[in-house]
Amino acid sequence: QEIFKQQIELFVERYKEKMRTAKTKTEQNAILDDIILIKGTISRTLRLCCQYPELAKEYMESQPKATMD
Repeated sequence: QEIFKQQIELFVERYKEKMRTAKTKTEQNAILDDIILIKGTISRTLRLCCQYPELAKEYMESQPKATMD
């Protein structure tokens, strides 16, 4: 469960690190806004994927695939 959470929230953690190194309150507020947006996007995406698993699978299959040359 913890590893799954870490994978899902990878970008949240990156932004939290940026927050720790932010120099001004304005910079911190902008980063906080980004964290809120990222968490909201994660929550909405997970909810939609659980609610409509077939559509989620279809969407994933429609995405470009990485290939080895």
